[in-house]
Order: sequence, then structure tokens, then C-alpha cells
Amino acid sequence: MPRTPLPSLVAASLLVAAFLLCTFAPGSVEAEEAVPGLQSDGRGVKSSARTVDISDLDLDLEVDVVGGTVKGTATHTLTPLRTGLLEIRLHAVALDVSVVTIDGAAAPFRVLPEQLAITLPAPSVRGATHTVAVTYSASPQLGLHFRRPGPTSPDTYAEAWSQGENTDNRHWFPTWDEPNDRFTYRGAFTVADRFTAVSNGRMVNKQPARPGWTTWTYTLQEQDLVSYLVMFAAAEYRLVSERWRERPLIGYLPPDVDDATGQRALARTADMLDFMSSVTGTEYPYPGYSQVFVQRFIYTGMENTTATVLERNLLFPEELAAHKSGTESVVAHELAHQWFGDQLTCRDWSHMWLNEGITTFLEGWWWDHAHGPEEGADKKFGRVNGTVQGEKKNARPLVVDFFTREGTRQSHNVYRKGSALMWGLRALLGEADFGEAFRAYVSRNQHGMVTTDDLQRAFEEASGLDLDWYFQQWAYLAGHPVLEVKHAWDAEQGTLRVDLAQTQEVTGNTPLFVLPVDLEIGTPSGIQRHRVWLEGAEASLVLPLAGGVSWVGVDPEGGLLADVQQTQTDAEWSAILGSDASAYSKRLAWHAVVNREQPPDETLRAAVVGTLMSGDAHHVWRGLAAEALGEWKDESSVQTLIRALGRFGGTSGTGAPGLAAQTRLQATLGRVLGKAPASPGVIAALKALHARGGNEYVTSRALQALSKVDGDEALPLARADLARDGGHNNQRWRYAFDVLGAHGDRKDLDRLDRFRSPNVFHWSRSSALRASAKIANRQPLGDARDAARRHVAKDAEATLADLNLRGVQGAVGILGSVGDLDSVKKLQAARSACTVGVVRDAMTGAIESIRTRKEEDPEPKEDDGQLTAQVKKLQEQLDALGERLDALQDKQ
Repeated sequence: MPRTPLPSLVAASLLVAAFLLCTFAPGSVEAEEAVPGLQSDGRGVKSSARTVDISDLDLDLEVDVVGGTVKGTATHTLTPLRTGLLEIRLHAVALDVSVVTIDGAAAPFRVLPEQLAITLPAPSVRGATHTVAVTYSASPQLGLHFRRPGPTSPDTYAEAWSQGENTDNRHWFPTWDEPNDRFTYRGAFTVADRFTAVSNGRMVNKQPARPGWTTWTYTLQEQDLVSYLVMFAAAEYRLVSERWRERPLIGYLPPDVDDATGQRALARTADMLDFMSSVTGTEYPYPGYSQVFVQRFIYTGMENTTATVLERNLLFPEELAAHKSGTESVVAHELAHQWFGDQLTCRDWSHMWLNEGITTFLEGWWWDHAHGPEEGADKKFGRVNGTVQGEKKNARPLVVDFFTREGTRQSHNVYRKGSALMWGLRALLGEADFGEAFRAYVSRNQHGMVTTDDLQRAFEEASGLDLDWYFQQWAYLAGHPVLEVKHAWDAEQGTLRVDLAQTQEVTGNTPLFVLPVDLEIGTPSGIQRHRVWLEGAEASLVLPLAGGVSWVGVDPEGGLLADVQQTQTDAEWSAILGSDASAYSKRLAWHAVVNREQPPDETLRAAVVGTLMSGDAHHVWRGLAAEALGEWKDESSVQTLIRALGRFGGTSGTGAPGLAAQTRLQATLGRVLGKAPASPGVIAALKALHARGGNEYVTSRALQALSKVDGDEALPLARADLARDGGHNNQRWRYAFDVLGAHGDRKDLDRLDRFRSPNVFHWSRSSALRASAKIANRQPLGDARDAARRHVAKDAEATLADLNLRGVQGAVGILGSVGDLDSVKKLQAARSACTVGVVRDAMTGAIESIRTRKEEDPEPKEDDGQLTAQVKKLQEQLDALGERLDALQDKQ
């Protein structure tokens, strides 16, 4: 949905300060009258005004997959929601509407920028049912996407696929395109004979339409869906299938992918269905489940009801299986959406976390179940830490309501923070009570539209607790607690004192939190657990303990969304790492060990090195041991990392046990060596790993690490990699591009020429363009820089015609950095033909950047770092662009 930047919290704080000054200044009547107050939402801020209730949607469409067009009729069975309406409205963008009928009679209509206004034959009667049919044609730029091969395309086969969330389906059929209306569905799609068409529900008919064309008909009548979850895809797919409880599970594979590869990616779908049906208390409700792999999807996956669309790059060869757990995560995530998002749908987008956060939680719960507590804790911690880091940059509420917003309604951090909210409830209530409440929420809201209040009510009624405080601080307020944990053992008294304090700045929407802090305490007689309620800035716990304390662990169930800053002795850290503490307490301990500011003592160093070099230690802990050594950076740590690589790092030693089979650990060792100070030993080890690593993922990581240690040593290896096979998804090339972008010279622009071509794999082309822009911006000011930029700009300009939305967005960003006045003309022409608002806005911004660009003297004075600063700023901008585009590949 549209997203508008919010004013800073600083501005909000100034308003509060002004309010206080004015309120308490004696005799300040005029000032009091100027005090800002709360402002309610305006019309359409939360959602558009709905005039009808659609009970059924029938699409009868012909899709020209090669020509990129759609035409036909969308028929709605609907009921006016109010009496006396003179017209009804549906969402529609860039549709060429030819005829509209109401109950079979032609009806006048108006085409508005985002809506189709249809005049009723008489003022509406609430509850009356009408059939509204809209006949139209379109060449969509959004909503329905087309892929086709050719000399200027990286596509290898013709294909069409849809992507509706948030409000994109209105670009290829008229409908009520908000999440607050549910309807049954029939879709009849006529495509060329060679294509297989896929849509929601059960395929009930396939028959010839006319010579060369076939109609595929799908229905979803036993259940309903919302508009953004209507989907269509067509290509020459290959099918793999199995059955789950007598229902078909179908994988639609690209025509150039073998069965084994498809089955590898989808192998655990049936197990996931068992698990998710069990923990939600509601068996998967639909007649079957399809997963369709498509070319150049704009996300990694989309949970359309009964028919998920997945990016084909999630498929992987057997030799890279250890590095592709992300595929299983995406498959689990989109399947979990069939309950949260599809069966239960957020009523409006301000409660989007109910779709995405609960789904992310259920995906993590699956990971715990399927892969064990260590991997589950690592995944959970990664999401909590990611939320904390994001909140440090931009603390905003999860659910934005009129009394907490500083702009238009926008949900924030819905995946990770929403997931953390659910883990917190589970830790608060305990597994059994949480499970009962969770199942009650799912059961009572079947096929409904939900808000955060619905979830809170279900948990309160099931648990008997007042949870206002919990939802207020985690859903409606912002920020996170910074939790300091210290303890002291009094041997004389035989007591343990644990002191807790939350030290975050309390300002704006960031409060003092109410925190149930669970502690694990290692004692000679076993592990004890205690809960301390921190309801202010500080709290303490004093416990009589016979025999002393070995260690203190925090948050064993992983329920705290907090920046935990714990103080223990190195001996205590060593003890917890080797203990039977819960996996999450140990994960927090490893985080503290990795990020310590002081060098470790020999006890802790021995514990970390012992973990890395133990073939019996879990791979999560071995990877974190390598991380710790990489962060410490001292000579002993660096030499341990090199020794752990053994022959893979060019030494004669045996290395870490089992390293040959653990390519994930190989990659981690290479990556963390990239943090070490440059030395002949580090350089030699990384070069050896680049040559000998167990697979292309490992060797690429080694090259990336070498680039950070010594760019001059990495450059010839990167250039050589460009002459090799690019590997899976051209991964080897893309890491090489990054090295050239960071360290390459003018000749490297020519080396990258072939990779910037529009017919190159899109991820590779985007990476090559970004690297080229960095090189061009490093050239001497004047003709040399202008010529280098033009060299890159012409290839970026060619990408403006890409069929991939992300490809166009990337090209626009590059042109903002290297474009010239010729680029402005190309951008203006592309903008005039573009119907996608966000892309048009980006083009306008790029044009402005080109026109206002200021160059700096390339010869800085001794005390003048302007050129260095300018180059750094440009590189940071390009890096940020790359990160945004990479992030868009991951819808989670």
C-alpha cells in the first residue's frame, strides 16, 4: 500500500515540549489556544469507503502470454451496503473498459484514476443482490506480469504471473481491492494451447476454446478469499505432485528444471501441513495446494489462496543444499499464510502484522520442531536482533493508530517484531496455555477479517489475564527495552542477587516496558528457573542458594524483544556455553561473547576454541565460535581460524573435525577471516579457500572476505572468476562484481560490458550495473568521469524497458548516480509511458538528482577530505540501493 515518510520523533518531541511550556507558563492564554492536540484520521486514511459487499467473483479472461495483454469480463455478484446509493465503485487502474452491465442491462460508468464508478439504474436498496459485469482489456504494467525471451531479455521461456498484494490486482481486473471483503471465486482463463494455466482452488475443467487456444477453469466455492489473493500464472510448466490426506499437492516447475530439483525444494510440504494443522487446531481447509515457480518474481514468495507463487531462484542443486535453508523457510512461511492472511485476513493494512508476524512466528515454530532447539534459537535470535537494530534507526509502532501515528497509517516491522510479540506471549503464558489461546483465535475467526483486538480478546478469554499492558507496549507503542542484567554471589550469606534495569531513552512513543524476565541459574544441584517482573526502571531478585552459582542465563524461552546487555565473568560465560542451559539462553550468551569489548581470558578462549574444534558440537555453536574469534581479531584468534581451515586454508594441518562435509562452516570461517587485519597468513588462507573451498558458495565468500582484507590481492582472482562459469544463479560472478566495484579500475568497466546487457540474468545485470557505477564515479573529474558514466548509463537506460519491476527500479537508481542529460530524456520518455506510481516517482527523483548533481575537485588538499567523502557518499548510496533491491527479493 502507499507509504509516506513520517516526521521524525525529534519533531514530535519538540511539539510535546512546546505543549508543556505553553501549559505551565503563567498567563499564557494565547499560547494555550495554539497547543496541538490529537487529530483523528481523515476519510480514506485507514481504507477506502466500501459501497458493496461482493459475494462472488467470476473471471472469464483471455490472456495473451506472448503479447502481454488480457481481455474479457469480470462478473461480480454483490449487494449494496447502504440504501440510496446512486453509484457503486470498484477499484480499477489502466483498464480499457468497454461495457458495464447491471443485471444484464447496460449501465453508464466513469473511469477514475483508481476506481470505476458505475451508475445504478435506481437508488440502491440495502440487501438487494445484483450481478455487475465489466468487459475490458488491458496491457498491465503491474498486477499481471509478463516474461518472454528475446535478444533484450534474460527470460528463457514465455510466462505470465500475477502479484496482488497490497493493491496491485486492480491493474488487471476490476474488483474491490482492499482486504475487507471476502467472496467465492471462479476463474476461466483462455491461453494458447502450449501453456498450462494455474489459478486458485480446484481445476474443474479444461477444454478447447478455439483452434490453438484452451480454457482452464478453476473454482473456490467451499471457501472464500480476498481480492489481493486472487492469482493466475501460465507457462509451459512441468508438474511434480504428491497427496496429503487425499488432497493434491502440486509443484509447477519451469520447463528447464528436472523433477529432482523441484522435489528437493518442496520435500517437506506435507510434513509442514501436518505440523501447522496440529498447532493451529484447524486442518488445512482448502481442496489442495499448489506451488508455482516463476521467472523474475518481484518477491521470493506470495501466499495466494491455495496457490503460492515462488521465485524460481529458490530452486537449487544438491551440492548447495547446506546453504539453501532459505528455500525451506520461504516454503514454510507461504504455507503458514494459508491460515494467517488467507483464512484469517487483517481487516485493514494497519494490522498487517496479523498476516505477516503470526506467519513468521509459525514458520519459526516449524523450524524449532523440524530442526531442533539450537537452529530454532538461532533463527529466533536473528529476528529479535534484527528488530532491535531496526528500532534503533526508526522506532515506530507495530500497529499505527490515530493516537500514535505521526503521518498516515503505516504498519511497521510487521515480520520480525510481529513474530517477537507472539514468542513473548508464548513465554508469558507457557506452552500449554498459549496453545489453547492460539487455537481459539484461529477457530473463532475462520474466514474472517481480524484486527489486533480480536487476537488480544482470544488470549485474554483463554488465559483469564488482562493483556492490555502487553499489547499496548508491543503493538501500539514503539521502541524496545535495553535490558541490563548483573548478578553477584554473596558466599557469606549464601545468596544470589540479580539486578535488572532498563536503560533505553524513554521518549515519544518509546515507554518504560513491563517485562516478565525469566532467568536460568546454574547451580551444583541443577538448573533453576525464576521469573522477575520488571515494572519500572529497576528490579532485583535475591535468592538463597546452597553451593554457589556457576552461571546465570536470561530469557530461556526467547520471549523478550530486548537488547540484553548482561555482565558475567569469563568463567561464568565459559560455564554456560558448556552447560545444559536452554538453547536460547546459550544463544544470548554467545551473542555476548561475540560482541565483548575486552579480550577474553584463557578460560573463555579455551571454551570457544574447544567448541570450534569439536566435531561433536552443534554446527550453530561452532559457527558462533568462529564468529567470536573473527570479532576478537587478535593474533591468537586469527591463527586459530587459519588452523581450523586446515588444507582448505593452505596449511598442512587437519583443520576442524568434519570440515570437508560442513561447507557452511567453511564459508563462515572464510567470512570472519575477512574481518582480520591484513597479513600474509590471512591473505594466503583466503586465497587457498577461494581455490579449494567445498563449493562455489564457499569460494565466493572467500573472495568477498579477501576483498575486505586486501583489494589488490582479490582483484586478479575476481577478474579470473569472470572467465569461469557463473555457477548457480551466477553467484560466482556476482561476488566478483562486488570486488571490481570496490577496487576495480577503468579497464574493469570494459570487462563488465557483457554483464550489463539486458539479456543477462537479472540479478547479475543489477550487480554489474552497481559495480560499474562505483567504478565510473571514482574516475578523475572531467572528461574521464563523464565518459565512464555515459558508458554505464547507456546500459542502465536500456534496462528501462525491462519487464521486471525491480530491474527498472534498479536502473533508475543507477541513472540517478551516473546519468546525464541524455539519461534525463530517456527517463522522461519512460515516465510518460509508466502507470506505476512508485516507479514514476523514482524516475522524477533520478531526474532531479542528475540535474542538481555537484562535482568536487578530484585533487583534495592535504587537509581536505572532500573528494574522499564524496566518493564514499556515492558508494554508500549505491550500496544502499543494492541492499534495498536485495531485500526486495525477500518478502519476509
